[in-house]
Amino acid sequence: MKSKRVEILTAAIVLLVSASPVMAVIEFNDGGTYDILANKTNKVVEVWIDFETPGMGTTVNILEGGIFGFTGYDLKGFEDSIINLLGGSIASLGAYGRSQVTVSAGVIGGRQHLYACDNSRVTVSGGRINNFRVYDSSQATISGGWISILSPKDSSQVTVSGGQMGALSASDSSQVTVSGGQMGDLCASDSSQVTISGGVLEEALIVDSHGTMAIYGSDFAVDGTPVGYIELSSILGGPFRNEPHRRLTGTLASGEPINNDFQIGHSAKIVLVPEPATLLLLGFGGLMLKRKR
Repeated sequence: MKSKRVEILTAAIVLLVSASPVMAVIEFNDGGTYDILANKTNKVVEVWIDFETPGMGTTVNILEGGIFGFTGYDLKGFEDSIINLLGGSIASLGAYGRSQVTVSAGVIGGRQHLYACDNSRVTVSGGRINNFRVYDSSQATISGGWISILSPKDSSQVTVSGGQMGALSASDSSQVTVSGGQMGDLCASDSSQVTISGGVLEEALIVDSHGTMAIYGSDFAVDGTPVGYIELSSILGGPFRNEPHRRLTGTLASGEPINNDFQIGHSAKIVLVPEPATLLLLGFGGLMLKRKR
């Protein structure tokens, strides 16, 4: 089906009664494909896709120069809608209820930023996002772009293979797999699980409140002492902020070095898992030790 190019004009918008300033809403829910070129309303605008109309699969593409501004422009996808951010800038983008969002270019950064809820799926391969929140069993796949803060929550699942982010904080039984990319602070708490096999880890590793962080690699050492497979736990048993700073060094499974401070609070743990070759050597060494005895 051929896409329709749209400029959001005041005449094309359904105005809703609200507090000042007046909020304008335009809806797309007919199963078509729309390319959003520009917003010329000078009003606070919300664009809703497939609101309360399941099974339509309406597609909206935000092109370079599309919905813009950081004073309250919102784009929301519902049900089975599809949103592709191909350029431009937008204050916030929300995905609800099985909707799909792809971000390959452009900027998201206003009041709510980018959020995924209700089993929605988001793929990020480019662009710039000030804050990305993943809720309610939603899924996110990140292979590129820049994200200030990534926050998986509520049993959501996130896979990171590339891109840059200032911090990643997983909580509420979420699951995160990191095989690439570049990031600052990395935190796992509230029964969340983070698995790391690659990437450039630039800041601290923090685990708290039943969180688990599994790190795959080789040549691990804690505060200069070589270790093999080991589960690291809290020293004082309280909040991570009260814990002493320890140092983890080694090489991740993908080959990147790891040289980071870490803190573990309460009953959380960091699990160091040597690569199969390292495990084989450790097993061989144990066997030789038994033979000598």
